[in-house]
Amino acid sequence: MPLEVKVTNPETEAEAIFDINLGDTTEEAVQQFGELIVHGLYVSAARVAAQGVARGMLKAGRTADEVKVFMETSWKPGSKTRDPITAVMATVSGMTDEERRIFIEDIAARVNAG
Repeated sequence: MPLEVKVTNPETEAEAIFDINLGDTTEEAVQQFGELIVHGLYVSAARVAAQGVARGMLKAGRTADEVKVFMETSWKPGSKTRDPITAVMATVSGMTDEERRIFIEDIAARVNAG
């Protein structure tokens, strides 16, 4: 199935829209482009995804060692699983002081309840 691609030059606002066929399955992509290209593009995209997760962890205050351990033991390409502390920090960062206080009290109550 063709994939529609749209690009715009922000300086001139010139726009191009075109369809490309990348295959509907990994097998089709390998047949069309070859194993080395398909694998190379996968590695490139996975590297960018890993960098994004690690960057988010650092922004949330995790140490380099904590990032290293999580990425080497728990991260999987394509997974939406986030480091739980990073997820909590992302949630808390958007809260008001009052919302943060209530959130922390609720967590403490749940932890103490067992």
